[in-house]
Amino acid sequence: MSESVSYIRYDRLRQVCFKALEESQKVITDESLKQCYPSLITGEESSRLLETIKINLYNSWKLGTEKEFESIFEERDIKSKLDELDKLIFEARQDSPVANQVQPDQLTPNNIIASHLIPLKENNLKALNHQLELVRNENLNLLKELDDLSTLAKDLKNEINGNFEALNKLNEIYDDDQIEKYLQDLIIITQTENEHLI
Repeated sequence: MSESVSYIRYDRLRQVCFKALEESQKVITDESLKQCYPSLITGEESSRLLETIKINLYNSWKLGTEKEFESIFEERDIKSKLDELDKLIFEARQDSPVANQVQPDQLTPNNIIASHLIPLKENNLKALNHQLELVRNENLNLLKELDDLSTLAKDLKNEINGNFEALNKLNEIYDDDQIEKYLQDLIIITQTENEHLI
């Protein structure tokens, strides 16, 4: 039974990206929200309000970042390049001496003729190695882009932390009724943005 190419690298890259997004979102916790809105941590309705804010922040961040990931993947043609890498690696393994080793008493006339074609195979191998090097260089560029995305995620995290601090200062300045009005406005704005994203 012959083996077939397993195209796995693109799926794994997507999994890594979305896992990184999940890890970045852990900054939005109930505790951090309660620190921002200490006047709203009591009562059933206040708990629901905090949960609604958290869900809206999660969804808005998740949708925006996932769209950005998909846009980069499509713009850089990542899937076809990683599929090509999978194919090159598969072909290299199939052409390895260990995979094709034949015992002397099992040689056929075709095997003997093929052995005289080694220079041609070596040229093919050089061409494959050249293609592999090109794909490796492309992967290095992709890794740099992923590092840039990671830096962007950290910047977003810092921005959110800065917003939390600013909200804490607002809590010190405004009374509870004013804060509740601002929170209701924030929920409406966030829900409107999510509807536009969808």
